[in-house]
Amino acid sequence: MDIDKIEYLSERERRIARALLDDGSISLPEFREFLLRRERTDKNGKAHLGDILIKEGHITQQTLDEFFQDNNRLYLALLDKMREGGYISPAQYAIVIKDEVSKTNVVSALEKNNIMTRANFVRLCANRMNLFKLGEWLVMRKKIEPKVLERALEEQRVNNLEDYLVHKGLVKKERISELVEIMGLH
Repeated sequence: MDIDKIEYLSERERRIARALLDDGSISLPEFREFLLRRERTDKNGKAHLGDILIKEGHITQQTLDEFFQDNNRLYLALLDKMREGGYISPAQYAIVIKDEVSKTNVVSALEKNNIMTRANFVRLCANRMNLFKLGEWLVMRKKIEPKVLERALEEQRVNNLEDYLVHKGLVKKERISELVEIMGLH
């Protein structure tokens, strides 16, 4: 594998990868796994917390759906208050409510029908409601332990080679620091 031809790696990552592959600290399949992850992240953005927790077997799709249903009920209540307060017209409200998408995701229905952007709706929600993020909701309902949430959030943040290798337990942080020092990669 010609590491120099992998465009989305930084020069620092290339040099560290070469050294770790050469000395056997990581295997080619382990490095390829990182490359696949990095390619997906660059293409699709960071992994969603729910997807990570499902993949690791900590929650089921049913649990994730339950969270979204709970939030959607709150969003529908806010939508009703917005209609009552004149933030959206009765006609706009009717369009959203009649849209099948609103049964599971009222925010998408608002955006799809060009009534309000997701960002504006979320801003309004933040000012009027105390909504839980997925991780908080799962811990509060005792669906997962706080340590599981911390680990999944850590997994979600991992994007560069050094963090990936340490997170997966393939290379110790001290070994990475040693390479950085020897190679002058500060």
